Amino acid sequence: IPSWLAELDSLEEINLNFNHLKLRKSDIRRLAKAKQLLLGGNGIEKLPSNIGRLQCENMNLGKNKLHTLPKSFAKLKQLQSLIFYENKFEDIPEVLADFKNLKHLDFYKNQLTEIPDFVGNMEGMQQLFLSFNKIETIPDTLRNLKRLKYFYIHHNELHFLPEWISEMDSIERLGV
Repeated sequence: IPSWLAELDSLEEINLNFNHLKLRKSDIRRLAKAKQLLLGGNGIEKLPSNIGRLQCENMNLGKNKLHTLPKSFAKLKQLQSLIFYENKFEDIPEVLADFKNLKHLDFYKNQLTEIPDFVGNMEGMQQLFLSFNKIETIPDTLRNLKRLKYFYIHHNELHFLPEWISEMDSIERLGV
């Protein structure tokens, strides 16, 4: 990633999808000002430890090879949209537990086996995409997502749907 990118003070979005990037610490410094960061399809296996320096509100890390997040990722509490479509996560990382501003969370096509209770504390959540995983149950804590409009959980290993879903008046699209 060229060093001159850091000089673009008005940079809103940078699309680096499908470039076979090897993301390094110096790259994070260069991308720090972008509000929307698209890094999908690069085969990224690990994020740099300084990822928490980013200022972006929307991040697409889909179609990579991620399975963990560094601790500094917890500093990105300004994120509103976070996409991990088609990665290698076996669980939703704990570093996301305090992401109260998150409106869109996408873990489509990973290897998730459960939805952690803390997802139910993401009160601003409007879109939750968890399809094509190995999830067996939907935790009762998700009933706290009063603004949830789109909830896709099809192609999992669900045995039943909780009855409380019928009380979620905000849901516009439900994929089971």
